[in-house]
Amino acid sequence: MTEVAGCVRHGIFRGVGVGPGDPELITVKACKVILSSPVIAYPELNGIASFARRIVAEYVHRKHVEIVVQVPLRSEKEIESAYEMAVQNISCALRAGQDVAFLCEGDPLVYGTYIRLFEKLNTHFVCEIIPGISSILAVPARLGRPLVSGDMALSVIPATLPDEALQRFFNRGASLAFVKVGRHAGRLKSLLDAHGLLGRAYYIERATLENERQMRFEEFNLDAAPYFSFVVVDNRT
Repeated sequence: MTEVAGCVRHGIFRGVGVGPGDPELITVKACKVILSSPVIAYPELNGIASFARRIVAEYVHRKHVEIVVQVPLRSEKEIESAYEMAVQNISCALRAGQDVAFLCEGDPLVYGTYIRLFEKLNTHFVCEIIPGISSILAVPARLGRPLVSGDMALSVIPATLPDEALQRFFNRGASLAFVKVGRHAGRLKSLLDAHGLLGRAYYIERATLENERQMRFEEFNLDAAPYFSFVVVDNRT
């Protein structure tokens, strides 16, 4: 049992980063936490099998109780309802004295689905974060391209932003890392081209996986990219 703000609570809720995709990039601590937790939880977005669970499949055993958080990416109301159901299920396990390991692609607090649950549960239960290797770190390694050095800055930008918001980052002299590229790939490519940045842009999809693909972004000729895609703009020169 763990005491929180004068109240006795059972179980610890851990956000476990499982890295960008390659199972060999899971940390030793993440492996230990998954193996020792009686309950594991993970999201399934729009009914698609959890990528986070697939990454750690060799560490999931028959004794694990699994909580699947079904998140329909439609209306905000439906998404919020899915998280409320998850909070109820996870809370029941924690109150029963069971630690819960919530599996997160990359790092739990970098665009992680764990964040909403953490914000709802951390005032009632002990929460711990097990950091993971974010794609923001894995992608430069796979491309073999340093993004920042010395006094340079790095801007991490969701490609889902409208054009005007994206363009605000273009003239700051920082290197740029675009996440959530997906169906915004064609639009992003046009914007970078219009601002003279396309020649410095590099595209990668499914980084660290066997079917990884990478190229200069100017060679990418589709309007949309896979979900796990990323574009970086190297502004070091």
